[in-house]
Amino acid sequence: SLNFNIAQAIDAESMLETGVAYGWSTLSLLLSIDERKKGKLVSVDMPFLGMNNEEDIGCVVPERLRPPWTLLPYADYDGIPKAIKKLDQLDYCHYDSDKTYEGKQWAFPRIWKALRPGGILASDDVSDNLAFKHFSEDVKVKPTVIKTFDTKVVKHVGVLVKP
Repeated sequence: SLNFNIAQAIDAESMLETGVAYGWSTLSLLLSIDERKKGKLVSVDMPFLGMNNEEDIGCVVPERLRPPWTLLPYADYDGIPKAIKKLDQLDYCHYDSDKTYEGKQWAFPRIWKALRPGGILASDDVSDNLAFKHFSEDVKVKPTVIKTFDTKVVKHVGVLVKP
């Protein structure tokens, strides 16, 4: 997966993930940590209100891969600052939570500030609105946009490398 390959390529040790759901991205990042025998992952995700699905968050992640993983069960506005405080400086962030323009505009600058030089911010669903494009223009970094296919639906992942 893209997450696994990015984590491997930059030898990421300090990683933030927003939006876990069943945990497929989480699994790929934890497999990278497991293979390299170093790193930690802090994920931020909230169960859907009224769905009683707390146990579904990260359910695909096997117990043996969980030790370097911390799941913070908060909305982005509370969880992202807590995660950044826990991790200090970030090597990599995979953003896949609040899809709104306003949510991304709130989160991206906070994540970017915490990224080390050479660190990477990847965001799913960048074609949903112009937040990622506008943010990349604000920080004056040319984005890479990757077209992916998820159950026959075309999606776009945006990637920014901090200078």
